Formats: sequence, structure tokens, C-alpha cells
Amino acid sequence: MHAPSVASVGLEFRRGGDMHKTGKIYGLCLNYATDLCCFLHQKEIMPDEVKLAQNYPNPFNPETTIKYQIAEKSPVTLRIYNFLGQEIATLVDEVKEAGFYELRWQGENASGQALPSGVYVYRLQAGDYMETRKLILLK
Repeated sequence: MHAPSVASVGLEFRRGGDMHKTGKIYGLCLNYATDLCCFLHQKEIMPDEVKLAQNYPNPFNPETTIKYQIAEKSPVTLRIYNFLGQEIATLVDEVKEAGFYELRWQGENASGQALPSGVYVYRLQAGDYMETRKLILLK
């Protein structure tokens, strides 16, 4: 009988361009007649860039989801504006750690009042990075 062979392998995986929550690879051991055992060690996936995704659904009613990712700890703001450039609501205004984030917006202003149908924009600012995207509220 052969002595067991052990190989340790650390893996990192990333889905091209997709934004998703932190993923992990968990331990796996395969032990066949060859006595080969392989372990995959847990590895967190972190973003390597700041990115703002398009909200979904879009158009929306009554709620939409906004996802973004931050590559390093930084002050982050996420604001909603009407098409005249007037600030409607601040959804995020705090220092965030690197990671993947997701929030839901119910089409309300800062006072909690429902907004009318229309085209709005949302803007992410994280450190020196700034990106704006359009969203449509249909009632």
C-alpha cells in the first residue's frame, strides 16, 4: 500500500466584469484508490476597481437595486438627482471598506415622500472616482 500523497492548492477566481458579493472556495478532499488528497483553501474575492452597476430593474416601480464595488477603504457617497440636477436623496455618505455593496431604493426623496414618474440619475463618488447613471421611475 502507498503512503497518502497530499497537495495543497490555493485558488482565486473572478467572473469577468460581473459584480457579485464576496465569494469563497471551501475545503475539498478527494481520496481515491491512488490515495491522492487535495485541499482548496478558503480565499475571499475582493474588487480591484471602483465600479457602479446599472440599477435593476430599470425602469422600476416600486423599488430598484443599485450595486457598486469599492477597491479600497474610502469615503463614499451615493446620491439621487432629478434631471435638473437637484439633489433628491443621499443613499450613502460614509467611509466604506473595500468590498461589494448592494442597496434598494424605493423611489422616495430625503423626506420619505414618493417621487413622481420620471428620469433620475444616481452618482457614486468614492475617493477620486465618480460615475453617474440614469434610472427611470414609472408609476
